[in-house]
Amino acid sequence: MLLFRASEIGEIMAYPDKDTLPKGAMTFLQNKESQIILDWRDYVETDAMMKGIECEDVSIALFNEVTGNFYFKNAERKENGVITGECDIFDEENSIIWDIKSSYSKKTHKMRIDVKDNKTYFWQLVSYAILWNTENAGLARCLVDTPEYLINQYKDDIEWHLVSDIEPKKRLAMASMQVTVELKEQLMNRAKLAQNKLLEMIGEW
Repeated sequence: MLLFRASEIGEIMAYPDKDTLPKGAMTFLQNKESQIILDWRDYVETDAMMKGIECEDVSIALFNEVTGNFYFKNAERKENGVITGECDIFDEENSIIWDIKSSYSKKTHKMRIDVKDNKTYFWQLVSYAILWNTENAGLARCLVDTPEYLINQYKDDIEWHLVSDIEPKKRLAMASMQVTVELKEQLMNRAKLAQNKLLEMIGEW
């Protein structure tokens, strides 16, 4: 079964109220088609991405410290036949999932965020809300120390990456949203449309 990852679902969600696939979605599907038919994978690794992986637990600890929660990293991946994903935190009692992002440096850290500002993150959150059957979703950007080997010595001031002396609440930006039935339906309708189109494209080879 061809599943779309929650982290990539935003690629097909332009004009979500339409029942046709926009140009950007078709470009995305053509790339997926190539990967499947020619057996290759698009692999991008940056220092910022690696920090997100390496510092995930530290960022969750910062989130807990500031909010007074005792969350642990979710390790379960879910799928529903169309989309798949692994949220960072699932709070069943409050019907909310949280996605944790580790900012690369002081320079790239946003002090205030809105989940609607980034369509990739926005639809990723909607995907998680569908998979975990929650009514709310949140995004938290955490600023923690960068491991030395991930600091770009040529482009960055090392002081941009040493942040543990800064008050914790000043290093956390967070925002949440209600995930409506309409948003969930828009995502699933578009994802099913894209899945059927991709299957049709692959079937032509």
